This record gives sequence, C-alpha cells and structure tokens, in this order.
Amino acid sequence: MKKSLVIAAVLLSSVMILSAATAGKVRVTVHNANVRSQPSLAGEIVLKAGMGDVFEVTGKSGGWFKVALPAEAGAREGYINEAVVETVTAGETAKAAAKPRPEPPPPPRPAKTAKPVPAPAKAAAPEKLFAGLALKFGIQTTPAADFADRWLLALTYEKGINPFLAAGVEIQPYFRSYSDAEFSASTLGANLFLNAKGGVNLGRFTEKLKFLTPYAGFGLGPAFAFSNSKAGAEKASSADFRFAWHLLFGFEVTLKKLGLIYEIQILKVSVAETDPDLTQYFMMVGVRF
Repeated sequence: MKKSLVIAAVLLSSVMILSAATAGKVRVTVHNANVRSQPSLAGEIVLKAGMGDVFEVTGKSGGWFKVALPAEAGAREGYINEAVVETVTAGETAKAAAKPRPEPPPPPRPAKTAKPVPAPAKAAAPEKLFAGLALKFGIQTTPAADFADRWLLALTYEKGINPFLAAGVEIQPYFRSYSDAEFSASTLGANLFLNAKGGVNLGRFTEKLKFLTPYAGFGLGPAFAFSNSKAGAEKASSADFRFAWHLLFGFEVTLKKLGLIYEIQILKVSVAETDPDLTQYFMMVGVRF
C-alpha cells in the first residue's frame, strides 16, 4: 500500500513539473517566423508570425514549442522553434499586448541617379577689328622725282584690341636708283612703322555689308637707307637713319578666311639735304591671311 502511494506521488510530481515547464507564453523575436504543423523543418507552414507576436505554449517537443493558434490560421495548434522566440511572464504579456505590433522597416529606396549638369556655354569671343598677317604692294601715284620710289612692298602684322581698334607693326623694304651720263646713285632701304588703326565693320549696321570694313590709321618709326653713288671716277657710299611717318586710308573686303585690302598711304620721311622733299603717295593693294 505504501509503495503504491509513493509511485502515485512521483507520477503526480512529474506531471506538475512538466506542466510548469510547458506553461506560459512565448514572444516572437524576429520579423518573420514560421509556425509549422510538425516539430520539424519538414513540417508544413501553417502561419507566418511577425516580431512581437505572442503565443500561448501548450507543450514542448525537443527544440520546438507547441503553441495555440488563432482561428484564422486554419489550425488549432502549431510548432515554432525556440531559436526565434523568448518566454514571457504574465506581466510582460500584458505590456506586450498593449504595444502596437512593430512594422518591418521599409525597403531601401533606390538611389536617384544625379542628372549631369550641363556645362555652361562658352561665351563667344568678342569680335575684333583686324588680326593676322598682311602682304601689300604699292605703286607711287605722284610724279616721280629723281630719287622717288616707284614701288613699295609692305609686310604687316596686326592684332585687334576691340571691335574698333587695332595695333601692329609694318616693315616696308624698297630699292631706288638714278643714273645719267655723269652721275648714278642707288639706295636700298626700309621703313619700320608702329601702326594704330581705327575702323568699323559695316555689318554692325546692315547684314548685307558684313564683308566690308573701312578704316583709317597712322604710324611712326625709323627709316633706314644705304646708298651708293658714282660721279665720274669718284665713288661714295653712306648709311643713315631718319624719322618717318605715314597716314593710312582704306577698306578691307572679307572673303571667307582671306581679307582683300585696298589702301592709300601718304608717306613722309624727315627732311635731308640730299632729298629736300620725300613726301610720297602710294596706292596699295594686298591680302590678309
């Protein structure tokens, strides 16, 4: 009789210990947890639980809690792995029930590709009066004196300052000669001028005359000459520097990348004893590259 009472007491104690171990509730600790029909990964998924969901524990099988499921799950009981839940007390259960179910964080938004910012358009270079190299040839228009030049060659380089002004340098090599029965002389020389010009492209007033640019200018500089003379049996040679200036009046016709030049030059060399008057007038034609 006593032995039967001891066995009954042991069985009752085991049931009470088992009930204590399985009683209570568990709370899901991950965003998505699977509740399965069997305590195995092979079991069918009967419910998707979210973080914070609380279930009442009705038993335990290995590493799986047997929990009671809500009516909408379609099954009365299921199994959830202990790795995705934590046990909660009665007080914690009440607090958890009062808290709203946390929502999963929103998926990251795709990064917006920044639109390339167009580079600011470069401002057009301001139009200038003249620029470049020009070659001109001139013929004297005044009656030729004994020592007067018959022709004049000019090489000019100019740079535009703005649409109305230009500056440059011009070199004018020349040769002249004179002879009769008793006397002969020849001179090789060059004039070097620093020029300033003012003008305007008529395209500013009418598109039809965009090709035409009238101008006027002046230049100052030295005049170099090397002379040989012969009178009978006597020969002489000399070299001298003088001061010279000239005035320019003309126009330029632009044809694509070339400029055609028509110009009148009035040239004056400083008075010398041998050449008392060296004011000359030349009609010049040329081309600008």
